[in-house]
Amino acid sequence: MSATTFINPLHIVTRQEVDSPESFAMFVQQKLGTPYPTMKEMNILRKYLKEFFTTYPDLNYSVLVKIVDWCKAKKRRPAHSYQVITYLRYAWRDGAIPDLDPDQRKTVAGIR
Repeated sequence: MSATTFINPLHIVTRQEVDSPESFAMFVQQKLGTPYPTMKEMNILRKYLKEFFTTYPDLNYSVLVKIVDWCKAKKRRPAHSYQVITYLRYAWRDGAIPDLDPDQRKTVAGIR
């Protein structure tokens, strides 16, 4: 799904289709039950995503999908979709995101 594509609210977003803030918000809604963000919350989500991809330029949305999976496994239920990104540190600590390990980052960046 691209950012300009209309997202049908009845469409089930798969892991591979998460490639924009809108599709990520819908994926979080479907997996964790958070409400779909309002315009104000969507702007906050975009800001968090921009900061995330600025900090880790070699990563993509698949890492964020892993954070959502970790939240579901650990029974974490954030109130908003942008709060999922704040669980990055805890998911990495538990080993759910090996892409952030310093040794693995060079290998993963070379594969992409």
